[in-house]
Amino acid sequence: MKLKTKLSLAFWLFFVALLALAFLGGSGIYRLNDATQVILKNNYESLEYVQEMLRALDSRDDAVFIQNLDKQRENVTETGEQVVTDALVAAFDSLKALPAGSEKTARFEIAVRTHLHEIWDINQSAIKRKSEAARRTGENLFQIIAILSTFLVLLAFSFVLNLPSYISRPVAELRDGIRQILQRNYTARVEVRSRDELGELGTAFNDMAQKLDFWEHSNWGQVLFEKRRIETIIEQMQDAIIGLDEAQKVLFINPVMEKLLGFSAKNAVGKNALELALKNDLLRQLLRKEEKPEGDLKIFYEEKENFFNKEQTDVRNGDAVIGQVIVLKNVTAFRELDSAKTNFITALSHKLKTPLSTIEVSLNMLEDKHIGELNEEQQKQTTKIREESRYLSNIADELALQWKN
Repeated sequence: MKLKTKLSLAFWLFFVALLALAFLGGSGIYRLNDATQVILKNNYESLEYVQEMLRALDSRDDAVFIQNLDKQRENVTETGEQVVTDALVAAFDSLKALPAGSEKTARFEIAVRTHLHEIWDINQSAIKRKSEAARRTGENLFQIIAILSTFLVLLAFSFVLNLPSYISRPVAELRDGIRQILQRNYTARVEVRSRDELGELGTAFNDMAQKLDFWEHSNWGQVLFEKRRIETIIEQMQDAIIGLDEAQKVLFINPVMEKLLGFSAKNAVGKNALELALKNDLLRQLLRKEEKPEGDLKIFYEEKENFFNKEQTDVRNGDAVIGQVIVLKNVTAFRELDSAKTNFITALSHKLKTPLSTIEVSLNMLEDKHIGELNEEQQKQTTKIREESRYLSNIADELALQWKN
């Protein structure tokens, strides 16, 4: 059953109980009022008629007596009252039929008074009986209203006591379950106690946790394997490397970078690189962002001067920068090779220049006329030798100039 249906039924039950309470109260009041009106209209009027007839009998006012007697005859409501009223009429008729001064007048007058008192007693008893019935009706109505009111109070108290916990307890369990999921505890489950919306929410949460748990166990091994492989590659790299996250916290440092920076990865991973750089000049220089590289870094490493080339790369997830990788490539071997090449070219140029200069001097001496005239063929050969010598000299100059630059 849906939660909305449960709440609707509960409120409808409460509403129906209120209507029943109102109906019982109204009908009870109506019945009490009706009973009171009957008592006033019938019995009290009969008592009034009896009193008027007694006064008329005392004052010998037959007209008033007959008028009230007729009203009494029309107001007979109680058991036995009709018989007594008929007897009263007969006694009064007999009293009126007697001649004045008759000896039977007193006896019939006593009979009339007796019947009047009987009517009085009948109506008095009826008033007491009806009053008692009204009292019992009121008590019964009070009991019913009290029971129904107690039921409504208990129902309202049950709503106040149970409804918040009925809703809040599953929500609290779901909240705790979500916190467990955030802590990567995918075995967390919530207890499903109903089939309403809260139960469906709990079932959906359990299904989600089950799928996350399945994914965790099916892919976590592969993820760990890939992580270890990447860590192994980083540790075995000959270049120095350090990784930072978006908050400049150190994620990893390989052994080469440990030696260059002078501290271990155990003491650096998880800490802020900017704070570590306050006590480390090299790290401070590595963290500095440069628009144009200033050249290779000269670092004393493995008991000699080494040259490192800095490469700084931002790691992005879309347009957002989520980390940074700084790599120092050891270019010392390239520097040494470049220096050896430069020395070789310089030496080669020098070695070529010396014999070429000697050849140039010898050619100048051959062409000197004081030593002797050269024939035409000899002049051609000396000219050719001079051209080749100058060609070699230009090559040596160009080699020396290129490697110098």
